[in-house]
Amino acid sequence: MNPLKIFIPNTVFRIAITNDGNMIGVVLKKFDGTIEHAIMVAQEISIDMFNNYPDASNIQSFIGIVDREGKFKKTISPNFKIVTDINIELGNQSLIEIFRMIEEY
Repeated sequence: MNPLKIFIPNTVFRIAITNDGNMIGVVLKKFDGTIEHAIMVAQEISIDMFNNYPDASNIQSFIGIVDREGKFKKTISPNFKIVTDINIELGNQSLIEIFRMIEEY
């Protein structure tokens, strides 16, 4: 079985990470392609993250945006106020490989 690809266009994802730095889960959801909607979706998936992973740290838990071409291009700050372009080329990486790269980033 192939791992799920992050090549799902227009997706916001949040990696649930504890205060100790342990990755405990992932939440993701599609958005309409605009930054405004990505931020709104990030807020929604953050609520889902805390409901499903109560040990998750808001500060430690990473929020990423996959663009319409399926490329991981931006991050959203934990307070949803800052959207930052990133410079990680992920290509055809699986979610598991992406998470390993993010932990090293």
